[in-house]
Amino acid sequence: MFRSIFVIAFLALLSGCAMHPTPPAQGSWQQVNQQLKHIQSWQMNGQIAFITPKIRRRADLFWQHRKTSDQLILTGPFGQQLLTAMITPQGATIVADGKTYRGPDSSQLIYQLTGWQLPINRLPAWLIGLPNSADYQLNAQNRLGKVTSNDGWILSYQGYMQVGNYVLPQKLNATSANTRLKLIIDNWKVTSDPHD
Repeated sequence: MFRSIFVIAFLALLSGCAMHPTPPAQGSWQQVNQQLKHIQSWQMNGQIAFITPKIRRRADLFWQHRKTSDQLILTGPFGQQLLTAMITPQGATIVADGKTYRGPDSSQLIYQLTGWQLPINRLPAWLIGLPNSADYQLNAQNRLGKVTSNDGWILSYQGYMQVGNYVLPQKLNATSANTRLKLIIDNWKVTSDPHD
């Protein structure tokens, strides 16, 4: 069964990775917010951990975001591809355990296959440091420190890194009810509006 593939050891590297110091403030939140909104597409590589009172699972994460689509790849500790998801406004196509699954709701489909509760539609904005209409608090550098969404997710931004002209999240935690996600981002590639 595909879900059994995810029963892998939870690695301490998520709490022990070397952190990038948060770069100094560069303008007001309004300026930072507008700059981030000019990002047209991006891709990131990192690690994600999924934690509940009963299970702890982790995977390497590749995420590529474009205006009209998202691609996610989860990879296991020995390089095996656990899941590939292509998400568009029309729905999601997921390849897992050699089988292809389709559905209109990407979050629900991933949950059915893996048991992971992921706020897929909100994460692209949250990952680059935009609140996406949620309540938020800023840190001392005029960047997101905490986000509280109306559907119960609470995000804590714990580190940022310089990426060209941008300062993007490097470490964040997300919690909802009995679920906790930890993300550490190793690298970013971004494409901005040419008129930015």
